[in-house]
Amino acid sequence: MVLKAVRTTFRGGDLQGPTASSSWSSDLKEALLDVIRGASRKLFVVSFILTDEDIVAAITRKARELRGGVYVVTSLDERQLERELRDASIDTESSAAMRQAARERLTKQGVWLRGAPGCHAKYVVADDDLALICTSNFEAFPLTRGGEVGILVRDLEECERLARQ
Repeated sequence: MVLKAVRTTFRGGDLQGPTASSSWSSDLKEALLDVIRGASRKLFVVSFILTDEDIVAAITRKARELRGGVYVVTSLDERQLERELRDASIDTESSAAMRQAARERLTKQGVWLRGAPGCHAKYVVADDDLALICTSNFEAFPLTRGGEVGILVRDLEECERLARQ
């Protein structure tokens, strides 16, 4: 199994990408974007919270490109979303309104979105052969300033297992 570490505070050298001509950022958000952009057949995204504008935009671009090959699993199901939308006291990056806006953008672009109550995982798999597993929700603050970490996985068997969760 080939593993490479990434974190929000690390500023070391590039991580090796899927081809000799590409390089992976050691910054967690950039590494996540690299995995999303690098998908050529299928993209599988799992995140408890998914509100980062750059990540949502990259996923929607990939959905248009792959035409049905993008799947997102999040913890937010219909009942939980409706309950959170009624709570006017929530005004954070992970608020229900932001989560709903991201959800609408994703589904309008053809992303297959499924709510899985209790889902707390955070990872992305591209083409069943490259995965980034991380501690961060896919929100701006933890991805860029939160001291979160991630690991790139290049083991085919493990990537396929993650993509079937």
